[in-house]
Amino acid sequence: KNFQNKPTRKRFSALVQKYQTEVYQVAWRVIGDHSAAEDVVQEVFVKLLDNKDQEIRSDRSYLAWQAMDLARRELRSRNRRQKREEESTRQKMNQKTLSMCRAANYQAKPKFQFQEKK
Repeated sequence: KNFQNKPTRKRFSALVQKYQTEVYQVAWRVIGDHSAAEDVVQEVFVKLLDNKDQEIRSDRSYLAWQAMDLARRELRSRNRRQKREEESTRQKMNQKTLSMCRAANYQAKPKFQFQEKK
């Protein structure tokens, strides 16, 4: 099906107008970020538009499911990215601390020194 013809284009436009708020709400509830939720809404409708071989599914549950799925993927991706960044920062801090210790010729000393009984 060609989405450039007017009836399909009108139908798609009406579909976006009808469901974009609900799709946004689903995405926002999962992600909790306005900008990311808007990106998910756009992705849901672009994905729907790119699916040219199938009839446009206009049911609410399908669109909500798509939004939920894409929002969860985005959230997992964010969490993985954050963990990588935290690990990278931790490694840099450890390297910097080690370099500073080497530069100062620091040797770890125990906090308490035990004296032998005579």
